Amino acid sequence: IDYRLAPASPFPAALEDCADALSWIGENIERLGGDPHRLIFAGESAGANLVTALTVACAQRRPEAFAQRAFATGLMPEVVLPLCGILQVSQPQRLFPATTTPWMRQRLLAVSEGYLGGAPPTAARELADPLCVLEAARPGAFERPLPAFYASVGGRDPLADDTRRLHRALRRLGVPSTAELYRGEPHAFQALLWRPQAQLAWRSMLGFCASHLARAPSSPP
Repeated sequence: IDYRLAPASPFPAALEDCADALSWIGENIERLGGDPHRLIFAGESAGANLVTALTVACAQRRPEAFAQRAFATGLMPEVVLPLCGILQVSQPQRLFPATTTPWMRQRLLAVSEGYLGGAPPTAARELADPLCVLEAARPGAFERPLPAFYASVGGRDPLADDTRRLHRALRRLGVPSTAELYRGEPHAFQALLWRPQAQLAWRSMLGFCASHLARAPSSPP
């Protein structure tokens, strides 16, 4: 999805575009021969944040207009793939102990500033930090059951702790979750397809998808 980018278009512009894309999918998927029961939401880095937030919006009634549009589609993914995600954009300083270079620290601050405009978190900005929403949720908080999650991250990725936290939050909520950490790998290592661990990560991820999609109900022909 060619969503708008910060800082030119800060939160919630990207999520608004994702919700609009999902509405389009709901209106057109069967005409195009797709199966609404076999959806996968996948995103890398910032995209991981967006697919996690969009899933939350699909699962519970929320006040944000874009979240209401997503919920109104009635669609839920069967699998969510948030890869090497920045799942909490606020308080980037929490990541500094795992970050060794001044450039990376400056980059994390710039991402937070650009996406949130420097404003403190508020209820209207909750879905900028979908990880925090999941951590605060109680079992049964979601009107529609959350789908299975598969997350992978490199061991040298300064964002790795967000993936660990996501896995803990999902398991506490009783959501099927797999989180794999690939030691020695950098941020977005999944794109480096010549690396053996990237190939292993893709095999694991695709196997996870195949397993869960095999159990999904199919639409009638």
